[in-house]
Amino acid sequence: MLNKTLIYGLIITLFACQEHNHDEHNHNQISPDTAKEETHNVVLDSVQRQKVGITTGGFTPQNMQATVKVAGNLIANPSDKATASSITSGIIQQILVKHGQMVSKGQILFKIQSSALIDLQKNYLQTYNALQIAQNELKRQKLLMQDSATSFKNYEMAQLEHDNLTRSLTLQTAELAIYGINANQIASGNLQTAYNVVSPISGQVQEVTNNIGQQVQSHLPLITIINNKHLEADLLVFESNASQVKIGQKVYFDYQQKTYTAQIVAINQELETKDRTLRVHAEIVGSQQDLIAGAYIEGRIELAQQNTDCLPNDAIAKLNGLNYIFVENTHKEGFEYQQVPVLLGNKQGQWVEVITAINLPPTAKIVTQGAFYIMAQSQKSAAAHEH
Repeated sequence: MLNKTLIYGLIITLFACQEHNHDEHNHNQISPDTAKEETHNVVLDSVQRQKVGITTGGFTPQNMQATVKVAGNLIANPSDKATASSITSGIIQQILVKHGQMVSKGQILFKIQSSALIDLQKNYLQTYNALQIAQNELKRQKLLMQDSATSFKNYEMAQLEHDNLTRSLTLQTAELAIYGINANQIASGNLQTAYNVVSPISGQVQEVTNNIGQQVQSHLPLITIINNKHLEADLLVFESNASQVKIGQKVYFDYQQKTYTAQIVAINQELETKDRTLRVHAEIVGSQQDLIAGAYIEGRIELAQQNTDCLPNDAIAKLNGLNYIFVENTHKEGFEYQQVPVLLGNKQGQWVEVITAINLPPTAKIVTQGAFYIMAQSQKSAAAHEH
């Protein structure tokens, strides 16, 4: 919030400096009284006032927030960003997606042809067939033992061989499942020479740089998939403001002419060495429509709330880098507009916090729309007076 005692002094200093510079340029000294005389108030009749669309009002108390400025990037939650890669080396047989395409979890992205698949399936078939033989042998040894035609040791050996092959087949079945191959189909003679690389999450495909026939290595990323529905804000706060930032505070940032809200959930305990900033992590609250991972954002962290005197943005007129408002008074020819210097504080939507250089009565009629036009007329009047 603006400290009024300090601000009044600052306003007087700023505008006095501007007058002083103007005096030096004209090589003469202007007193405060003379400066008042040189202020050219604008007078409009009722027809002009209505045509321009001037409206008036008073200060409106608004619950404004004291804020800290921040900047950073939108990032995907680690669980919403994934890479798809080949389990083993091979050759790309098919590419079934393109850049920017939305995909669902489990959707086929690539088909990879690999000789390793043949070896896996061959080993599975060998184990499968060996297990069939071991099962028959176990049955035979069991019958022989019951008829006392063989020793218990032979039966134990047959049981051990059967159990080992069963475990091996279970492991090989699980390994084939990683490639998306159904072991039951192999047993029926349906072998595969290629396997599918599927999407680990639902999201949008990033750049596809691979091509058909390309040799790929195992576990090297082929493409990245990002789900933009759960983005987060990775922000940097200057060291001077670090002590003011707390977990749970709201963060507001603008992107593509929309305002979004986030909430601080984590604060690093160590400053970034290079630029002496503190990294803050915030989760976006509500709609995330139109947000893109990696986008640069500037925002503000809400620190406190306090009712303060505010005016609409349209009530502010600028001249030579300074801000002014206009107060409307009755005049024999219609309406007279007095120019009043101000300093601006926090902004929120259409409202801006305003401190005036002079105390205005509660009944003062402040121009809330049309200030730009009045300032232009004031400049015309001043130029005409100088000539």
